[in-house]
Amino acid sequence: MPATQSRPLSLDSVGYVIFFVKEALMEKTIAFYRDTLGLKGRIDPHWSEFDLKGGLKLALHHEAEGKTGPGAAEVVFDAADPIEAREALVERGVKVDEPKVVFEAGPQVGVSCIFRDPAGNLLSVFGMVAKTRLGK
Repeated sequence: MPATQSRPLSLDSVGYVIFFVKEALMEKTIAFYRDTLGLKGRIDPHWSEFDLKGGLKLALHHEAEGKTGPGAAEVVFDAADPIEAREALVERGVKVDEPKVVFEAGPQVGVSCIFRDPAGNLLSVFGMVAKTRLGK
């Protein structure tokens, strides 16, 4: 454990749970959540999300490096400022990937910072920041 934890950190809200799905199974998996379970949401061949109570979203995404195999999932914590949240985690001794822009929305970008818990479970913090903050 690190000696200093001076930055505040509030990760008490999960925005997404992402399941990583093989491309060959994506259509069948979308149909399962949409048709069998009756979930509503936005369907796309590469990124689909289903709305759950409390603002939580269940997302389906194509497998990516380090995020493969049956049961591969990522829990995404909402962060008002993902860059500050990353720095607070680093101060606490957590190895966190550099901020990654995952989509653009006008003058803002969605930023994700990925890390793992001691058991190896995939986690991330996500939030919107101004493009200018990242030099874009």
